[in-house]
Amino acid sequence: MKKTEKVIESHGEISVGPERGAEVQMVDQQFHKFETEPAVVSVELGVTLNLGNFESCRITVGLKAPCYVEQVDDAYKTALAWVSECLAEQASEIRNKRGGF
Repeated sequence: MKKTEKVIESHGEISVGPERGAEVQMVDQQFHKFETEPAVVSVELGVTLNLGNFESCRITVGLKAPCYVEQVDDAYKTALAWVSECLAEQASEIRNKRGGF
């Protein structure tokens, strides 16, 4: 059976920031409608930053990406790259604001 991906228009929200729900951005995105039950690749990375003065900040970034089973390896690589980049950006932002806490 050949799998075809139908594109549907949709929207959603994404939380970005050092705390859950710190900043919520609305996104308009094209999503693929799967013809069969998709596999789900999940990647979550985190880091705890020492802010000094016996304070710390925990940042966790995660992504769940549905895909066809034969796309799992590529989906994992893509999800890992995205999560790693977002985590590095958030950690850098926190480090640069250290004096502002």
